[in-house]
Amino acid sequence: MEFMDIHSEDIEEDIRILLMGVTRYGKSSTGISILGEPQFEARGGWTSVTREYHVGMTNINGRLVKVVDTPGFKDTELRQREEQLNLVVGELTRALVQFPDGFDAIVIVIPYTARLDDEETRTINTMVSLMGHQSVESHGIIAMSHGDAYRRDYPDRNVADWLEDLPSNHQWVNALCHKRCVLFDVTTDNNVKDSQRNNLINIIYNLGTSNRYIPEICAVPVERRHTEIR
Repeated sequence: MEFMDIHSEDIEEDIRILLMGVTRYGKSSTGISILGEPQFEARGGWTSVTREYHVGMTNINGRLVKVVDTPGFKDTELRQREEQLNLVVGELTRALVQFPDGFDAIVIVIPYTARLDDEETRTINTMVSLMGHQSVESHGIIAMSHGDAYRRDYPDRNVADWLEDLPSNHQWVNALCHKRCVLFDVTTDNNVKDSQRNNLINIIYNLGTSNRYIPEICAVPVERRHTEIR
């Protein structure tokens, strides 16, 4: 497989990735796969491990890559929604102090094994609304975790073709990031690891955006945040 030369002078000196996802979707594990080593804490279960943002760094093909892991979203009752929203936005605001000119890509983790029922769909939509639909369209990439399960089910099928054939009620996944999707799993095969990482960097290279993403919600006063997210 051939990849774009990411040594091009058209790319910024470093590549900054904002990692977002629903609790228990394998967000931090996907970050570890991108980094190639366990710089984030990750474990299974229903409780989010990440309560504060964390930054991991690695070198991919000579390019410094920085991954920012954020608290996971989860479906909650209305009275808990503001608390969760303030936690996530608060950590995004803290991350912007370290990265004031923003991020090159928003990587949204969705597992191949997700049911995508009404609750999960609502939670993902809340997350997308927080980041801004236009920003997700321009900077968003789906990292499909549990890629090993996908490969067992479809050993010879391209994930783009599989996305095209999703049922009509799930086609929003295909449209979310304009079909930009990379499979990720916790494989020990170094060739697969390198392919996953290079696929992601190649997609970021081809986003064609001149500006980095800066979460506008961070500038919204706390008392108005919950009304901005619909």
